[in-house]
Amino acid sequence: MTTDFTTLFVNVDDCWKAFEKIYAKHLIEDGTRKRNRQNKLSISEIMTILIAFQTSGYRTFKDFYQYILAYHRHDFPDMVSYDRFIYLMPRAIAGLVAYTRLPKKPSLKIWDVSCQPRELLCITA
Repeated sequence: MTTDFTTLFVNVDDCWKAFEKIYAKHLIEDGTRKRNRQNKLSISEIMTILIAFQTSGYRTFKDFYQYILAYHRHDFPDMVSYDRFIYLMPRAIAGLVAYTRLPKKPSLKIWDVSCQPRELLCITA
């Protein structure tokens, strides 16, 4: 397996940072206080691992994650257990959709739920 995690992470992280600002503005709040504690793994790292799995050729995600734990811990120094990672995966869904579905152009128009166009900067090399 010859995935360059650094290049993939840089592309994913750039896109996530641009998308996160827009995404955060459109989250619905119910008025209660929520804890917003940072995870050990960032959303970009979660997305990077999930994208790498899709291109890896591994049949099961658990086997791929064990490979990452054994051979790529230096790429992801704050790795969490497999069970914790599975718990964190849903937090990366919106970012994955933005990264995989949007064309890679400097300025994009996306449609939010109210069908209004929004500008999104998602520049990847």
